[in-house]
Amino acid sequence: MAPVGAGPAPEAEKPVEPLELFFDLVFVFAITQVTARLADEPTSGGLGRGLLVLAAICWAWGA
Repeated sequence: MAPVGAGPAPEAEKPVEPLELFFDLVFVFAITQVTARLADEPTSGGLGRGLLVLAAICWAWGA
C-alpha cells in the first residue's frame, strides 16, 4: 500500500544528449556576451538593445 499523498511513481530519467549540452553552452555564452556588451555601453539605448537581445535569446532557448 502506497503512503498517503504519494503521487505516481517517477518515470525513468532520460539521459542528456551531447547536442542539448552544446546548445545550453551556446546560450550561456550568448548571455555572457550580451551582458559584457551592456557593461561596455551603460546608456539607456544600450540597455534597451541589450534587453531586446536577451529577450530574443530567452525566447529561442525556450523554443
